[in-house]
Amino acid sequence: EKERQERRAQALAALPAKRPVTAARRPELIIRAEKSADLHLLHREGVDALALPLSRANLHQLSQISRRLRGREERIIWRLPFMIFDDDMRWYSDAVQWLLEAGFCRFEAANIAHFRILREHLGTALRPVEIATDYRLFSLNSLALLEWHELGAAAAVLYIEDDADNMAQLLAADTPVLCRVLLHGEVPAITSKIAIKGVKNDAPVLSDRGDGYRITVKDGLTQITPTRRFSITQFRDRLQAMGCGSFIVDLANLEKPAQEQVLAAYAAGRELTETSPFNFLQGLV
Repeated sequence: EKERQERRAQALAALPAKRPVTAARRPELIIRAEKSADLHLLHREGVDALALPLSRANLHQLSQISRRLRGREERIIWRLPFMIFDDDMRWYSDAVQWLLEAGFCRFEAANIAHFRILREHLGTALRPVEIATDYRLFSLNSLALLEWHELGAAAAVLYIEDDADNMAQLLAADTPVLCRVLLHGEVPAITSKIAIKGVKNDAPVLSDRGDGYRITVKDGLTQITPTRRFSITQFRDRLQAMGCGSFIVDLANLEKPAQEQVLAAYAAGRELTETSPFNFLQGLV
């Protein structure tokens, strides 16, 4: 019992202290998009950066992207895919080197192996490199934030299934990691190498309960994504008051009218219909 109490005391002592919370005057806004054709979103007022997937399709456009962003490379964040298999590891390692040599310096890691890929090439960077973690790396407590910082992360996207109370504690924790919050986006339910027979790519399907899903196949992976998107745009002001100074809005796979609706909801701090806030209010159980 004494040993258990000592371990508990040590764990509590390792937790970072709280810092005074002040609302960000104008939070950073990062737009997640799918392809280089979405670069025009950087011209929108209030948009600070565009997060693009590090994919073969986008890397084929690297010279064009570099020309359009010469001198503004820091406005692109390259998102590594959370599933990379051994056969593809060399290509992604080379891709990171190409991006660093082209002057890009911001990356998002969705898998712990990504830190090693990025660190291998830091010597070729033309400017300081910023690494952020994706929500899939489960930043649910302040010790996790400190571990990501030890691995080289300067920012972390908080877990999308977390609740408001826990997010408030993380935003108030005195850590060197900037906490970002994803306010809107589609969330894949299943990602697998197993193909689904008889279903066309990008085909909508209905479950027995009437829930809609979209099935896509890309780079050898089958993804099943609910058509009902995650969204907490209506809590933007509340999160800002908690101290959040960086928000992400995912517009991938939305047509232009739907993109405009999401951006308008963000700007007004308004709820979007037919979306889910997950556990934000009810609590993470």
